[in-house]
Amino acid sequence: RHHDARSYAFKHSVLKSTSFDLHVLSTPPAFVLSQDQTLHKIYEELNQALNYLLKKLPIAMLFIPIDVY
Repeated sequence: RHHDARSYAFKHSVLKSTSFDLHVLSTPPAFVLSQDQTLHKIYEELNQALNYLLKKLPIAMLFIPIDVY
């Protein structure tokens, strides 16, 4: 019985000091989703801006002559 009491005390102290919060181990799922949505929004905005420029600007303005630098 004495061995059982020590085993219980050890297990109890380990469980008490162990964190079971998953966000401690990695990024919280809600943040990952939010970050992913933000990246998609930024990509869509950049894509729209690029498409606008390609339609509005003459093709020659899209390239920088080498002798400028």
